[in-house]
Amino acid sequence: MKFLAILRDSLLEAIDLKVFYVMVGLSAFLILLALTVTFTPAGDAKEFMEIAAAPLSANPEEAGLELQNPNRMFAWLLSRFAKGGYAVVRVEAVQGAEDHPDSHYRVLLQRTFLNAKAATKALNNTDELLRRVREGFGNLLGSRIVEVTDARIVSRSSAASTLDFELTTAPSRLTKRLWKHKFSLLFGLVPLPFLSGPLAGQLLNIEYTLVNFLGATIALLVSVVITAFFIPNMLRKGTIDLLLVKPIRRPTLLLYKYVGGLTFIFLNTALAVGGVWLALSLRSGVWAPGFLMSIPIITFYFAILYSLSTLFGVLTRSPVAAILLTCLFWFFLFILGTVYSYFELEVTDQGRQALHEAWESSKPKDLRLPYEDDGLTPDERRARQGWFKQGVRRLHFILPRTGELGQLTLRYLLSDLVYDNPALERRLDPTPVSWTETLTVSGLFIAVMLGLACWRFSTKDY
Repeated sequence: MKFLAILRDSLLEAIDLKVFYVMVGLSAFLILLALTVTFTPAGDAKEFMEIAAAPLSANPEEAGLELQNPNRMFAWLLSRFAKGGYAVVRVEAVQGAEDHPDSHYRVLLQRTFLNAKAATKALNNTDELLRRVREGFGNLLGSRIVEVTDARIVSRSSAASTLDFELTTAPSRLTKRLWKHKFSLLFGLVPLPFLSGPLAGQLLNIEYTLVNFLGATIALLVSVVITAFFIPNMLRKGTIDLLLVKPIRRPTLLLYKYVGGLTFIFLNTALAVGGVWLALSLRSGVWAPGFLMSIPIITFYFAILYSLSTLFGVLTRSPVAAILLTCLFWFFLFILGTVYSYFELEVTDQGRQALHEAWESSKPKDLRLPYEDDGLTPDERRARQGWFKQGVRRLHFILPRTGELGQLTLRYLLSDLVYDNPALERRLDPTPVSWTETLTVSGLFIAVMLGLACWRFSTKDY
């Protein structure tokens, strides 16, 4: 009952600041806007089947950072398909409309060998070839872009060094997600062609970029401002006198106030994220609950900032000072996380390749250098980094991992929304990040900040 009374007081304080109404209003506006979005299939069936055939010629795991963006991943797969030994000759719908993700298709796939000798050797083991086509066509990191319901060889020519397969495909859970769609607002009245692309990519941009990154950042900033008044207001002369005469220990009182602020943010986040997810799921037909993980992650992110605000509020008894100091430390954590992530890219194999390709892409083609592996392990490369980079690593180790929380959120959204396979979570990012380590270090930081705040609150005379 004491906790509920303090929680009620915290909520009343937020409502008195009027900003609470603004946050609820913004959440409602986002939900209503999400209910008006329209996704219209606009993809080419032949192009989609070329993407499905790309894993026959290349290993998608070699895509590296391209896996984190559906548009870039599609471009990478198409480039590998063009360099491979397979060609999609013809695609026709056998059930359903043409160029629609829900249709069944007949695909004529042609395999070209290097020479007649290689073709003759392959033709002596057509069962193995057929098995590889069945298993590899549409297999994206273990998830199926399309289902192959039937596959057979329809013609063979060792003289021409070609082999033709006829495949019958059916839509999988991923087909609609990775099919290109047009995006519009207000039930189609406001088309946004620059957002066209795979449906999962559009949902990812909305859910992560607009809601989880931009929206969460604004919500966290506003929440820091709102909750920064809770502790100093409680410590005002008169208010604190009434609280201290009650039979409740000071640390308990402070922790109740802290949990009350967290509960307020949790409820508002659940309203915004849950409402947007439900609206987008209804409009798109894609039900990927991974986005709901944003609710506890954003709340935990705020718990880190609020523990700092609580400590600064107890030390200074000034809301303005608590806001400024918390935001400054938040900015420092952002810079630290960004620099650390770049240093990690420098030591991992995939990260080094991605950075090399980014550097070389700005040069003329005839001046671009191929990537050369130095033969070192990531740990050996870390050991060779200078004192500044080592100092950044030590600070990153002991301070909360706010940047990694966003990174882990994106990785989970990719695996659940885009690839429909949460088991891919670790393979979608070349920078090694551990949920356990991130949550443990950040949780210990919260405990230390609250411990210091409780100690100061308990020893100070009011």
